Amino acid sequence: MPLHAAESQVVRAIEETTRQTKRAQHAEAVRRRQRARLLELMAEAMSELHIPFSELKAAQRNLAHDARDAHNAYNANDAQGTGDRLSKSTRSKPGRTNAAGPAAGQVR
Repeated sequence: MPLHAAESQVVRAIEETTRQTKRAQHAEAVRRRQRARLLELMAEAMSELHIPFSELKAAQRNLAHDARDAHNAYNANDAQGTGDRLSKSTRSKPGRTNAAGPAAGQVR
């Protein structure tokens, strides 16, 4: 490949990287604005409904606790195995299929 062509490819790659960086920065700025607006709306709604912040935090902790319990229960059931010789990493999860076919109780 001639030197000029290689330089041209490098320049294009650098320009594309610059464009990708700008797009990522723009997307992050948009996400920050959206988060700020969402927090404003939540604060307004909480104020209108007379919901104290402590109640919101308690609900958040309860949701996290429930999600953790569900995750732990799923893992406990999965760790018991199905009696087959598949390792845990290759065993199907609910809603997923593996190379052996559909997960238990699912029809393709």
